[in-house]
Amino acid sequence: MVYDGPDARFTGREICFNSNEDTLTIVDVTVKANPVELSRVGYSSAAYSHQGWLTDDRGYFLMGDELDELRSGVRTTTLIWDVSDLTAPEQFSRFVNDTTAIDHNLYGDGNRVYQSNYRSGLRILNSSGVADGQLREVGWFDTWPEDDATAFSHGTWSNYPYFDNGVVIVHGYDGLFVLRPTGSAR
Repeated sequence: MVYDGPDARFTGREICFNSNEDTLTIVDVTVKANPVELSRVGYSSAAYSHQGWLTDDRGYFLMGDELDELRSGVRTTTLIWDVSDLTAPEQFSRFVNDTTAIDHNLYGDGNRVYQSNYRSGLRILNSSGVADGQLREVGWFDTWPEDDATAFSHGTWSNYPYFDNGVVIVHGYDGLFVLRPTGSAR
């Protein structure tokens, strides 16, 4: 992305945020022949950091670890990183959901996070308290209602929440779902 966040040293630079197996790695890729690693930071209970998304203000990075539920027996967990200093990001909080499903891809839009969590389906989180390390679930749609098991074989792996009409597309092993969140999930 062309960076426009709080770390003014890198404004206008092409910055790549990598969920890199067991780290968050931030790289300046402005000069393609000479990428510069700005930071590489691990976190406790790392199993397989899979994917993440920046908040709209670019100050926080929300990350899913795809294997922590399997290897550590934790509930569905989202790591919250303060990335206001690209050379010294800090994982300062975690959101732990009530489900045991494996988290996969998440995307932010305004103060909402749309998270595809295999067997527990789409989870919609309110991120307005992210600066205080807070996320709060405000909606969900279970694409595999049989269970929320810690397994890969059913459910959703991704979604697309960026339609102007509020529709969210959710897809995975069991088909394509076209949803329109209502109430506080909007």
